Amino acid sequence: DLEPSVQNGGSALPEKIETIRFENVCLSYGNQEALKGVDLDAKSGEMVALIGNSGGGKSSLMNLLMRFYAPSSGDILLNEHSLSSFD
Repeated sequence: DLEPSVQNGGSALPEKIETIRFENVCLSYGNQEALKGVDLDAKSGEMVALIGNSGGGKSSLMNLLMRFYAPSSGDILLNEHSLSSFD
């Protein structure tokens, strides 16, 4: 019965994603800051590895990309369009 915290943006995802960019992305769970000022660029065909200790934010990055959560600040871009503009 709860409303989703992440709303649909109205546009369909592009057929091919050429670039994914995190621009100064921050994420907080309540008062706990999980990510702060993340910048990341990945292009189609590149291999990206996320390595770090438990609690380092790797899953949080993927949860943001899958839109399970919305960034507290900053933006995630697919092909130079905000992830929030897509359904």
